[in-house]
Amino acid sequence: MVEEWLDVIGYEGFYQVSNLGRVRSVDRSIVRKNGKIFYKKGRVLKQTLDSHYPRFQVSLCKNGVENLVRVHTLVASAFLGSPPKGLIVCHGTKGSLCNEIANLYYGTHETNSKDKVRDGTSNRGEKHHKVKLTEKDVIAIRVNKESLSDQCWAERLNVSRRAVNAAKNGQTWSWL
Repeated sequence: MVEEWLDVIGYEGFYQVSNLGRVRSVDRSIVRKNGKIFYKKGRVLKQTLDSHYPRFQVSLCKNGVENLVRVHTLVASAFLGSPPKGLIVCHGTKGSLCNEIANLYYGTHETNSKDKVRDGTSNRGEKHHKVKLTEKDVIAIRVNKESLSDQCWAERLNVSRRAVNAAKNGQTWSWL
């Protein structure tokens, strides 16, 4: 694929983004406070991984104000336009670290959640950091729900009765 560059919306004349998911600053002249002109050569920016989500971000600076911006939002706004109301930028089958325009589209939070399940990046079930029950526990509870009480299961698995009841009735682990 041939790399195509467009201006970053809101940073025209300062930064550009490519259809391959790269961001660069552009060559420009800067007038300092003392009136001297300083020439700044453009370069491709280093992308860092957001510490909370698996998403790449870059630092953009304009008029002395620096902002961390996620790369997928820059690519989507430049190449797909502003998102329609209620839609967000979603990643395709190449995953959340691929910011090529061919891997991005506007969708709902629901489609984004389904994509996470499809790609294996959802944190549901045993991948969740607060999980107390395992998939095996939930299946055992549901198969034997008549033979043992919620209290008995709770004591056996060292969880609350509420956790057992929610798993048994499909309020949690609903995909099983």
